[in-house]
Amino acid sequence: MKKFSLFILSFCSLFLYSQTDLQKPVAWVRADSTELNVEFWRDISGNGYHFYPLSGSLPDTFSRMNFNKSFTLDETDCFMLPDFPLQGKRITMMLVYRIEDTLSENSLWSLQLDTAVVGLTTQHIVCEQGKIRYSDSNRVSPVVNTLRHNWEGEYGTGNILLGKSDSLPFQGRIAECLVFSGKINNTLFVQYISYLSVKYGITLFKTDYLNSDQTVIWDYRNNPDYSYSIAGIGKDLAIGLEQKQSYMLDEKIVIGLSSLAATNEENQATMYQGDFLIWGFDSTLLDRYGTVYLEDGFELEVYGNGLLQATGAGASLHSTFMQVDGSQWAKRGDIDEYYLLIDRSGTGNFLQSDVEFYMPDFVDSANVLHFSNIYWDTDNNGKDRFCFAKIPFDSLFVERSIIVNNSRNNIDKKNQNKAHKKMSDKNQRQMAEKSATKNSYRLYSNPNRGKFTVEVRYAKISDITIRIYTPDGKVVKVWSGQDQSSYRYEGEVFVKGQYMVDIEGGGERKSLKMVVQ
Repeated sequence: MKKFSLFILSFCSLFLYSQTDLQKPVAWVRADSTELNVEFWRDISGNGYHFYPLSGSLPDTFSRMNFNKSFTLDETDCFMLPDFPLQGKRITMMLVYRIEDTLSENSLWSLQLDTAVVGLTTQHIVCEQGKIRYSDSNRVSPVVNTLRHNWEGEYGTGNILLGKSDSLPFQGRIAECLVFSGKINNTLFVQYISYLSVKYGITLFKTDYLNSDQTVIWDYRNNPDYSYSIAGIGKDLAIGLEQKQSYMLDEKIVIGLSSLAATNEENQATMYQGDFLIWGFDSTLLDRYGTVYLEDGFELEVYGNGLLQATGAGASLHSTFMQVDGSQWAKRGDIDEYYLLIDRSGTGNFLQSDVEFYMPDFVDSANVLHFSNIYWDTDNNGKDRFCFAKIPFDSLFVERSIIVNNSRNNIDKKNQNKAHKKMSDKNQRQMAEKSATKNSYRLYSNPNRGKFTVEVRYAKISDITIRIYTPDGKVVKVWSGQDQSSYRYEGEVFVKGQYMVDIEGGGERKSLKMVVQ
């Protein structure tokens, strides 16, 4: 009797990384690479190890897993990869699937070795000596499950079955399967499970995420508290990834490029090669997290504690959306008063000078808050911290935010009018008194298509000089004025990119970042 040693990984563990070129799987099938009028599930590795449906035809039902295609299989569906070559004494399987119920045990895959059968179900590891239970129930969310089998004897080939065993069928969805024959190192292992996790919105616990060139795109080691729910978008052509939108927090949040589309491929926005935006939440998820203390005595109750990590030179240039299920906040009333707060410093101190406030564009009938035109990591320090806070419309803080950050907060005229209407006369007088002793600045629209407006109001009469710089320090426009307390300039630039708007006057100097799309 041959002895087998087993290593199973579901949602991963932490490894040390070593330098290596990106090795391809020996066999690799993806539902989103399926061809029409072909009687097999095509192997995209180029090795020709196709998976054949035992029924004679591919399943005709497609479902979605995190906006990507997956096969929906019933109890009669099954795929087989015949005569798979076994190099050495190890095989590694990576399978992305989703089961629809928590109780029924399902066969995931099995490998036939002469008279022996090894494999994996949703609750047991199957080996020559019998079964080893690793779970008492099924996960009903997407799973990336991997299993390494080692053995002592030599085998030439074996048949691999997906979704079937002698006694247990599979009923659910299968999206992708990767097969490695022989030994693979830990770095390669983490690169591929990172790819699968970003693509299918699956959280990996206690591990960094790596891209194809071994860059850490999610830094678990330095941010271990934010691994309770992780999701992201990114483009990595070396490994076949272009994920434009993703679910997280059990689909309570959806995030992505530009605006939400029905499927990943229907999202027409594009990312730059090597860019990633990865979001993670700590254990509070969307529950009450604490209190943020801002200047001037403002105290905000905040919900959720999130971290954003950005990778790539163009990551900060992508306009994104976020849709948040606010059902639990709706019980407190005025759900449209919940803002997204982003701490640009990444420290989580939420100093008012570091925070940008995004008001929802609207709240739909299902109590989902819709945010749009959000830019992340605008200071290019690699990370942002974020949370949500309820800020009543009659708060002075809202009025000040409208004046200073209107274009960034996406507050339309309807919301401004609502805020003004609900503001008491006393608060308006207090606001006027505060405004009389402070300078105010507006840059809008931002981001823009090349046309923009700068408005400055000084507490006292002052001269002004405004310079607009490119990132390399080249001055592209200069305005100046004298002996006024209010200035307004309309400008236009013709080259897309980031610009700095430097404003000097009123006894201070103010710099604003502008993005031209």
